[in-house]
Amino acid sequence: MSNNFDTVAFMDTLVESGFSERQAKALASALYQLIESQLVTKHDLELAFAKFELKMVSYMFTSLLLQSGVTAVLFKLLH
Repeated sequence: MSNNFDTVAFMDTLVESGFSERQAKALASALYQLIESQLVTKHDLELAFAKFELKMVSYMFTSLLLQSGVTAVLFKLLH
C-alpha cells in the first residue's frame, strides 16, 4: 500500500532545521513504520463494514423470527 508520506522531503526538512543526516534518517524511518502500522486502508474498512453488515442482517433475521414466534404464541393464547 502506498501512502503520501514523503520520507525524503521529511528528512530534508529535518536536516535543514539542524538534525544530522543520521538523526533525520532514523526519525523518518521510525515515523514511516508507525504510519504504516497504524494506517487503515480502504480494504480494511470494506472488510469491517462487510462484517458489520453481516451481523446486522443476522440480528434482524433473529429479531424477525423472535417476533413471529411471540406473535404466534400470543395469537394461540388469545384465540
